Amino acid sequence: MMRDPPNASWIAPAHAAPAPASVRVAVVTDVLLYREALTQRLSSVDSMDFAGEASSLEEAVDLIQTRRPSVVVVDMGSRDSVALVRGLRAATPEVKLVAFAVTEREEELMVCAEAGVNGFVTREASSEQLVSAVQSAARGELLCSPRIAALLFECVGTLSRRRPEGPSTTVPFSEREREIGILLAEGLANKEIAVRLRIEVATVKNHVHGILTKLRVTSRSEAAAYFRMRLR
Repeated sequence: MMRDPPNASWIAPAHAAPAPASVRVAVVTDVLLYREALTQRLSSVDSMDFAGEASSLEEAVDLIQTRRPSVVVVDMGSRDSVALVRGLRAATPEVKLVAFAVTEREEELMVCAEAGVNGFVTREASSEQLVSAVQSAARGELLCSPRIAALLFECVGTLSRRRPEGPSTTVPFSEREREIGILLAEGLANKEIAVRLRIEVATVKNHVHGILTKLRVTSRSEAAAYFRMRLR
């Protein structure tokens, strides 16, 4: 019998569903080496029925519709991973999503949580922890590191105590600030934003500081939440 992985936190509903006899699981990543490794590991677990692997949103949606996995492991290191998670949740709302290779950045966790991710596995996690996260997601439970659990609760508490300006309020952002705000909403880090917009990282930092000042908030996650509301 597999033991709970060390240093793990459980978050479960009051009446968690019983564990299915066999968890049907699929993998989505654009890195061939990861697809091969994850396929080999998950296929070797007796309590799992491996449904297949995909490298893009289109392939993943087709796989889910034809092979019907109950849990899908999504590599957050893939290109446009946030858009991938959102696309999967919109197209296949019944599937449990486990985010693999999460960086534990507050803004990335918030994006994943808002997109409806059901499990988190960090880059430092073992294959055993990945298997446990998939099994817990299938039961309607969340198994994650204490760090992620703390960040999730902290984010929820912060947003409930101090919400940014409502979506009906006009904030005088510059065109560049709006561009950066949209990328913040996608969960991008300063370096990633700099690459996307072809500007210096220092310039991004200055604009992010300006955005926080105008919104009268103190964290990137709050600013990202504001722009996500504006985009709805």
